[in-house]
Parts: sequence; structure tokens; C-alpha cells
Amino acid sequence: MPPAIMSGGTPASLNLSLNAIRAAASVEALREATRAAFRLLGFSQLFYMAPIIRNRDEGRLFFSQGFPESFERIYRDALKAIDPYPDYACTTGLPVRWRDPALVAIAPSDREKFLDAIARLGIKDGIGIPIYGTAARVGYLALGGPIAPTTFENAELALLQATASISYLKYCETLAAEAGSEPALSRQEMAVLVWMARGLSNADIGTELGLAPHTVNTYVRRIFTKLGVTDRTTAVLRGVARGFILAADIVIDSAVLRRVNKDDDGT
Repeated sequence: MPPAIMSGGTPASLNLSLNAIRAAASVEALREATRAAFRLLGFSQLFYMAPIIRNRDEGRLFFSQGFPESFERIYRDALKAIDPYPDYACTTGLPVRWRDPALVAIAPSDREKFLDAIARLGIKDGIGIPIYGTAARVGYLALGGPIAPTTFENAELALLQATASISYLKYCETLAAEAGSEPALSRQEMAVLVWMARGLSNADIGTELGLAPHTVNTYVRRIFTKLGVTDRTTAVLRGVARGFILAADIVIDSAVLRRVNKDDDGT
């Protein structure tokens, strides 16, 4: 068990904290409930970023709790560009301790540059956690401020990730509620959107779906109207963001599936 639960809290108190996360009526209430849950798990500091993509200049809503007042400004201005852990965590899907001596997947020079920078702010270590939400949203949550000296060594990474995921899913739910109702695509419109995402022209989509070219054109115009866009690329991006189509690489997924099937056959 994490140190805070062992020394003060209980599984029941953590369960109450998780229920508070699920019951949060606003983003601010969600932040406070999330921070309370992580205090029970041994950490007094957290920061959160979303969405995460490889381009560090794009997206990335950021907020922190418990870190020094200057941390958020310095992270935005300088540390964000050199922090290797969000990319690593969200690529592997695994939580990672920043100073894990066994971590060899990140270049030592990249790690040390970031760790030296945060050390100057009085931050000695942290745990980075990838979090996945609805409609292909990917985020990152980092924990610091150990309540007990052995917090990092004894941390239950799976429990930390589960707690972070519950919080992030609630955040995505809150966003969806504030955005209002989603546009309704018909089954045929969604089929057309899927083939658009795979790069097919309207004529080729018609061949795949057995539709006349003018029928496909009509469906494409309807999709544009319902999603509030004027071009195919934006329609596909919005379709991914709203969960109508998969955010996946068909070529990569097919290669993995072939490999799995090959292993299952014993060949």
C-alpha cells in the first residue's frame, strides 16, 4: 500500500475520495477532489496537461496544484520544451518515475537536462502518468511532493494510474456536458466518414459502399454541415475528436494483428 494509506488513510477513505471525483459538479471541484485523492496516496503536488501530442507547441492545457508558485510559469516558458516524460508515458501507456535508474528508453542527456532544471526549483523527483479519455483524448498527469520519505519507492503505480484515469474520464464527461449534444450522423454518413479518413476519393468511396457518386457527394455535404466544417481534412479531425472514427493508423494496426495471428498459429 502507498505510505499515506498505510500511515493514516484507509482503502475506505480512498474510495470516498474517488466517489468525490465522480460526483464533482465543476472542473474546480474535480481538481480539488483529485488533489485530495492523491494526498491519500502520498503526494501533495500534481500538474496536468492535455491534450498530449508530439508537437509540444500545440494544445496542452496546463495547471498545477501544490508546486511552487513560479513552477507553472517556468514550465510553460521553458520546461515544457525539454520535458521528455509526457511523450514517453503517452507512447508506452505506462506510468514512469522520473528518476527510475532502470529507465533507459529516454536519452540520459534529455533526462538530466530536465531533472537538473526542476532541481533548481526544489523538485527532486516525480511520477508521470498517461491518461486516456473519451473521443481519443490523451493527457498526462505528474505527481510530486512526497508526504513520506519512501513515497516514491513504495508508490503503487497501477493505483495511481487508475485514480488519474477516473479523474480524467470525469473531466472529459464534464467537457461533453458543457459542449451540449453531439451532431447525429447516420450509419451511412459514418461509413462515408470512415472511408474519407482512409484517404479515398468520393468516387472510390462509392465503389466501396456500392453508392452512386452523386449520392456520396450528398453524404459528404451532410457530414460537413453536421460537423460545422468545409473540407475533408477538418471533417476527419472533428470525427476523431467526437468519437465517430478511430484515431488509429490502419497500416500499423494491421501489421500488429498479422503478427499476433502469426504467433497464435505457432509459426
